[in-house]
Amino acid sequence: MVDIFISYKRERFTHAQRLATVLEANGFSVWWDYSLIVGPAFRDQIERQISLARAVVVLWCTASIQSKFVRSEADRADRQKKLFQALLENVVPPLGFSEAQNQNLAHWTGAPNDPGIQAFMQAIATKIGKPVSPLPNVSEALITFLPSLPRLEPVADYDPEELLDGEGAAVAPTGDRDLLFFRSCQTADDFEAFLQRYSNSEFAPLARNRMIALDVEWISSLGLNVDDWSMLESTDILAKIGANGSRAELEPRAKRGCREAMTLLALRLNRSGDHAEALELLKRAATAGFPRAQAGLAYMLAQGMGTPEDRVSAFEWNRKAASQGSIIAMFNLASSYLLGLGVARDLEKARELALQTTVKNYASSAQLLAAIDAVVKSPPARKRARGRSKAEK
Repeated sequence: MVDIFISYKRERFTHAQRLATVLEANGFSVWWDYSLIVGPAFRDQIERQISLARAVVVLWCTASIQSKFVRSEADRADRQKKLFQALLENVVPPLGFSEAQNQNLAHWTGAPNDPGIQAFMQAIATKIGKPVSPLPNVSEALITFLPSLPRLEPVADYDPEELLDGEGAAVAPTGDRDLLFFRSCQTADDFEAFLQRYSNSEFAPLARNRMIALDVEWISSLGLNVDDWSMLESTDILAKIGANGSRAELEPRAKRGCREAMTLLALRLNRSGDHAEALELLKRAATAGFPRAQAGLAYMLAQGMGTPEDRVSAFEWNRKAASQGSIIAMFNLASSYLLGLGVARDLEKARELALQTTVKNYASSAQLLAAIDAVVKSPPARKRARGRSKAEK
């Protein structure tokens, strides 16, 4: 008999493993590794382990909520009055479990001394009548040496386990292996592997769309909203995501064509001085139509970063980004019209664009408007304006 059985989806193996490590370091015996079960009657063996355990911890996430097997394990544990629920994401447990008490671990980094984990262990200890008993020196070593858990990958919204037969073996007609592979895909990495193996499959376009959608969903988890992409300077964007969105996390998504990932990776590379690679990434994302990449590319061209200075092309890229509502591009266009950089000087257009940036309370709008008005009021500018007016008459 073990103290705790952990139920989870295979996509969250790393988190289940870390939780088991922490529980064992605090004196609990744990069953969690499904790979230890061999032979037939897979579900029968799982049911036996649940019955023998004194407590069952179910790790809810987008994938496990959709899994009929995890829901079944949770239901069995609930009927035996031994269910403990932990949320690995900000999700609501399935119908029938949402009223039960749960511990939100969505922001758990894997630290053994996390208050949420400590509270969770204490609740289990109280229920099963066994105190939390940290093993000498082990808990301290884990706190010191365990790395943070990786960020959770978004998963597709269906359960591939429904393709399994009663013994846990995948079944499919011989000619439908691409379909079986496709339906087993859940993460963006899964769909990428499918595309590499079955590039000519009829499911390839759908796999590509789902891969991109999951990458975009992952990007959204970094906390950047539409206004951030439209208004924030590069340094502010990087400051907002902090240590999240590392190069290791961004590179595979950039290679898959995620425009946001290409742009964020380019910003990180620019900060480290790798302008040439950053420029190529921004070109790809800008050509794909992402306005923040277009504004970033315009800045690099205007400054001659990783390429000869090209104010005319910079103006054109800013114009494309501004047409999609990019406030930072509008501001840069207004500056170009004011100073005549890459385009003929036009104070009226400069002021019109600058006024558009004030709608969003862009930080430097007032200063730019003041600079434009100062030039307009100067004698040479008034004279040019009168001359243009007469010519138009």
